[in-house]
Amino acid sequence: MDENDSRWLAFGLNIPGAGQVPEPVAEVTVRPDGSGAVRVTWPRARRAEYYRLFAQVVGVDAEMLFRLRVKDREARLEGLPGGQTVRVQLVAANGTGEATASEVQECVVE
Repeated sequence: MDENDSRWLAFGLNIPGAGQVPEPVAEVTVRPDGSGAVRVTWPRARRAEYYRLFAQVVGVDAEMLFRLRVKDREARLEGLPGGQTVRVQLVAANGTGEATASEVQECVVE
C-alpha cells in the first residue's frame, strides 16, 4: 500500500505519509501524592509522542502554567503548597502538532 493510502485506517493504523496531530487525552486523574505533591495519570492518546502538562495552583497562579513535558503516562508534580487546590490539564503532542487540551481535573494538595 502507498504511504498515504486510507486503507491504513481500516486496520486501525496511522497513515504513515500523513502528518496527523494526536487525539486529545481522554481522561486525567490527579490525586495527592505525599506532602506538597500530586500524581497525575492518564491513558495513552492515539498518535501522541509526548504530553505537555499544565497546572494552576488556585489562588496563587492567575492561569494554567506549563510545568512538564513527559513521554510516560504519569507524572509527579512537587513543590506545591499544602492545603491548596491544584488544577491540572494535559495536551497530547507529536511532531505534527498538538491536540486540544484535556478537561481540567483538580485535587487538594496534602
